[in-house]
Amino acid sequence: DPWFDDDSNFDTGSSAGGWECKVQTSLGKSTEGEPWDTWKKHFNPMVKSFCDDVKFTGKRVLPEEYWGNKYSIGSYQEVHEHILPGINISFCYFYEVSEDNFRFLDTESDITRITTLASSIDELLNPIDWVEPLDQTIGELLIWPSYYRHMVRPCTKERKTISGNLFLEPS
Repeated sequence: DPWFDDDSNFDTGSSAGGWECKVQTSLGKSTEGEPWDTWKKHFNPMVKSFCDDVKFTGKRVLPEEYWGNKYSIGSYQEVHEHILPGINISFCYFYEVSEDNFRFLDTESDITRITTLASSIDELLNPIDWVEPLDQTIGELLIWPSYYRHMVRPCTKERKTISGNLFLEPS
C-alpha cells in the first residue's frame, strides 16, 4: 500500500503524544481523503456487525479518531489504554500481520492467584498476566472497551495496523 510505505505519513511514537514506545504512527494527522475514504467503506459494515452482535440500542456510533501504525523489527507499543472523554470503544484492524504480538493485561490474574493459591511461588511473584486475542490475522477487526489495558510486544517481523476509538452514544 503506497500510503503505508510513505514515511511522511507517520511520526515516531515518542513524538506522538509522549508515548514510551518504538512505533511509527499517523495519530494526529489528517484522515481526509485516501486511504481513509476506502477504509471507512470497509470499516463501517464491520462496526455495524459488532453493534448488531452486542445488541447496541443507543443513538449512534461516532468514530472519534483512527490512525495507522507501522512496526518494524524490534518495534513495540507500551502498556496503555484509551481512557478519554467521549470514547468508550477502541479497535485494532490487522492490516498486515504475521505474528501475534497484541496482548491485553489480565487485571483479574492477581485476584485469581490469591484466591485459588497459585501452583508455584513464581506464579505468585509474577504480577502481570497477558491475554492474547484468538485471531490476529490480516483483515480481522478487534474491538474492546477503551479502558482495557493492552500492548504490542516487540515485533520480529514487520506489522501494519489501523487503530482507533469510537463513541457508542447511549439513548
